[in-house]
Amino acid sequence: MRGRALFASSALLLLLACSDPTPSTPLHPQGPLAEHARTTAARHDVPGDLVLAIAVVERGLSLPRFRTIHEHDDVAFAGILELRRASFDTLNRGAELVGRSDLDIQVDTDLGTEAGILVLAELAKETGARGEDWRSWAEAVERLSGYANPHQAKDYRAEVFRTLRAGGSFPARDGEIVVLPPREDVPIELTLAPPLPKTLATPDYPDAIWFATSCTNKCNTTRNQTLDAIVIHDTEGGWHASVATLQNDPGKSVHYIIDEDGSRVGQFIPESYMGWHAGNSCWNNRSIGIEHVGYASKTYDIALYRKSVELIQDILTRHSIPLDRDHVIGHHEVPNPNTLGQCVPACTLPFEQCKQSSNYGGASGHYDPGPYWQWCQFMEMLGGSCRCQDTTSEWSCTTDGSAMWRCQGGVVEKQLCGGPCETTATADSCEPPVVEVDAGIEDASVDDEDAAAGDDADAPSGAVDAGAASDAGANDDDASEPLPWPSPADAAIVGEEVEDAPGLEASDAVAEGGCCRVAPASSEKGQNRALLAFSLGILALARRRPRC
Repeated sequence: MRGRALFASSALLLLLACSDPTPSTPLHPQGPLAEHARTTAARHDVPGDLVLAIAVVERGLSLPRFRTIHEHDDVAFAGILELRRASFDTLNRGAELVGRSDLDIQVDTDLGTEAGILVLAELAKETGARGEDWRSWAEAVERLSGYANPHQAKDYRAEVFRTLRAGGSFPARDGEIVVLPPREDVPIELTLAPPLPKTLATPDYPDAIWFATSCTNKCNTTRNQTLDAIVIHDTEGGWHASVATLQNDPGKSVHYIIDEDGSRVGQFIPESYMGWHAGNSCWNNRSIGIEHVGYASKTYDIALYRKSVELIQDILTRHSIPLDRDHVIGHHEVPNPNTLGQCVPACTLPFEQCKQSSNYGGASGHYDPGPYWQWCQFMEMLGGSCRCQDTTSEWSCTTDGSAMWRCQGGVVEKQLCGGPCETTATADSCEPPVVEVDAGIEDASVDDEDAAAGDDADAPSGAVDAGAASDAGANDDDASEPLPWPSPADAAIVGEEVEDAPGLEASDAVAEGGCCRVAPASSEKGQNRALLAFSLGILALARRRPRC
């Protein structure tokens, strides 16, 4: 009986200590974006949760209320559903339904969202979708994707209904959190898609998803120049809008696309084909174009850089392309053939000067991947080096805050960061890494040769690690604070005194990974001792409210 009572006490404490202190779905009032989407959807007999699930998949929730649109953006889209020019031109149809221009619904995100809901409502009437009969919405969602390939459309549908079934909390514009309640009434089969069929075409990069793309009015099936360059682009749209557009919209093509979180790579045309991506036929002829899902006005995730590095290293190796900034360039550096001619070198000026000049950015004056692309960090990850023009005269933090770069006296310098990298209007700053010294060694000294070995081994040639000369010292403040062990008074709460458990030690009940664990005991007495130890450990952890 005593063991059962102790077990019950332990179970109760386990719930208190190892439960998440915050709800898995925050109780958050409905914000203006979600309210607008749900209200508009209700007026047109479209489930609001379905609209928001599509917006999550499209990654449209973070779009600003009003957007600046550039005429020659590779991916034109509108609203949180990202209407686009795909095999089904939802962008044009949405504009027709609201009686406005394509540009109007791109600029005004809420208007674009209304247009998207009207397109979905029209598809619902055509396909017989009704209410929250989720099976009846499958075809409408597939058609909304704009994918010509039925397998891609079904894969899109599955992603939407997985999101709808799982629910969750999703960040949106202006700090809003969109709460999508789990919908367990969504049939499991809607969350599944058949595997993509094998095709005769094989991606040049083994990890790429093959997106079959016609070359009609989009690309050339041959090259007449040696392949010796990579051109970096950004999409200015989400993954699905970008893939569907680049696969179907005439007048443009690219070889690869990388998702914003580095989770997937797609290939549209073989590397042996000449894509139409640079706005300069000579550079198209000699280069491979790689789109990165993102925006020139925002920073890029380090995971995207890593995946891009993997892809580009593979391409450089297979084609023996030199690893330098003359052969790995941004779209903003491509010469304008109408002012400079076709086969001339890329821009070597700082970004802003390339952007402002009418001589670069190809024929249409593109400036992707934009000012937030970390060329020095990126080139170092590739195994090469950047130029002074790729950074500034003052320290500038990398996106992930791991280091700072600058150019001083014509030399590129790098400073590793041991803490947060603080961004300011003038020069960024961070503390250099602290070298830990074992306090148990009486004579802890570092000679010059060992200190030199501590320099960043990956620093590119020509780059100086400005933090290499930092003094090393111990930092005892970083030691983890020990978990508090309950007092005898605490032990009384669970029906036992510490003195009644001889040999009991704090190690009998421990926290592992933020959760509670107790070592097994073979005898009844041992089990009681273990349960008591477990309870005491839980009580101690309850003070800290660990997340399990």
